[in-house]
Amino acid sequence: MSNILITSYDNFSLLAHKPKGTEAKNHITYISNISNKYKFPGIKNPSFILKHPFQNYYYVCNESIFNGSISTYCIENDKLKIINSISSLGKSSCYLCFDINIKHIININYWDSSITVHPIKNYIIEDAIQAIRPRIPNNINVIGDHLENRQNTSHHHSCVFYKDKLFVPDLGTDKIDIFKYKDGNLIFNNFFQLKKGSGPRYSIIKNNYLYVINELSSSIDIIELDTVPKIIIQNIKTIPTNFSDKNTCGSLQIHPNKNFIYASNRGHDSIAVFKINENYTLSLINIYKTLGKTPRHFSINNTGSELYVANQDSDNVVVFNIKNDGSIVYNNKIKCDSPNFVIEI
Repeated sequence: MSNILITSYDNFSLLAHKPKGTEAKNHITYISNISNKYKFPGIKNPSFILKHPFQNYYYVCNESIFNGSISTYCIENDKLKIINSISSLGKSSCYLCFDINIKHIININYWDSSITVHPIKNYIIEDAIQAIRPRIPNNINVIGDHLENRQNTSHHHSCVFYKDKLFVPDLGTDKIDIFKYKDGNLIFNNFFQLKKGSGPRYSIIKNNYLYVINELSSSIDIIELDTVPKIIIQNIKTIPTNFSDKNTCGSLQIHPNKNFIYASNRGHDSIAVFKINENYTLSLINIYKTLGKTPRHFSINNTGSELYVANQDSDNVVVFNIKNDGSIVYNNKIKCDSPNFVIEI
């Protein structure tokens, strides 16, 4: 198994959702030759990890409905070290991505749907130079209002770059907001409307096609980006047609060979595996149980040989081997309280 880094929720009262697992005493686990657990003073609910592509630095969202923050870490002598922590200028920081030149990090705050742009200096994230608020003010104040209707206001959830534009799924409004980007500056350009009730969460790009996982409708939309107007070429479900219980989608990943896409189901508690066809549509290969509850996040290692699933509500991370045809088979299980993100390092 590869070396992996796992983040865990350690304070449920600060979250925009209600986990059912165990609050973690140590909120970061680093597994290499041995398993090391860390708890850094002042850090609450680390829940997303962005790895620098060339250096041994890691940027982590800290999730809170009262205020969010972003921390920089490095690994030295096989130990995790925190360098700094800065404000996300919003609530429930949940997603980070680099710009094309790796000079800035874009941060997404879920609760108030704000977007911030942060310079990177000497591999360390700095205070925001831009903060964008949703065009319609986000007026939610208490978690009960939010959980009763997650689409009563804007909720940006992630972002991805294509050429000179940033595409930002909005779970609350069923839109993909589009911003022009240049040298650390975002300007709103347009939006693409999805079907009502979709709840777009994450997206990935292959060539000029955008794959969007819809959290609320348990489906994937495929959008051809270079058409005017843009069109959805396929909508495909991530759960079996005969499954009628509640399900929300979690993460979306593409295999390093670009031939397969994987999607997680929270409720059905599974990973759906799809083949990417020559015309960029998807064909379902199979749906595999994650051997745990609520797979909030999963990732694939760089060689494409292993898949790691963070089962948030059953306090475990499950490792699967990936076969040449894209299918997955169980390898082993790691005990970890309230895991929410896992990545190879």
